[in-house]
Amino acid sequence: MAENVAVFTEEEQGRILYHLGYMQQTVASFAAFGVLATSENQFIAINALQHVPLSRAMIIRDLLAQLDRLHQQLAEAPDYLVAKELGEMTLRDDHPDLLEREYTRWAKRLADSLGVTVNPYSERFGGGGRQRMNVRVRFG
Repeated sequence: MAENVAVFTEEEQGRILYHLGYMQQTVASFAAFGVLATSENQFIAINALQHVPLSRAMIIRDLLAQLDRLHQQLAEAPDYLVAKELGEMTLRDDHPDLLEREYTRWAKRLADSLGVTVNPYSERFGGGGRQRMNVRVRFG
């Protein structure tokens, strides 16, 4: 007997992909000139969203809500300052960086729950296409 799978709305899928650092694409847009138009990791992430067991749906939605809250806090971070110490109040200038680190922690939990990776090329997760690989090249 096949296990029931969760059905995420298109909006939920878009938010999940966004928080994992991927662009939202439809399955039809995957192929371009006979090759995948997206990364293998993104293809795996989109496929994983179609196979989440119903028993895990609430966990995924809870993680999604937490990431939405952190994303909102990051958007509002420049508008307010957070105290580092009271008394001789010291303002915390690293507040956005701390939020970003917490956001990354929760995004990785979402990725783990889906059995996928965050986008290694996403600037958000330190990639930005800057990953380098040392390859030995022989001439002649």
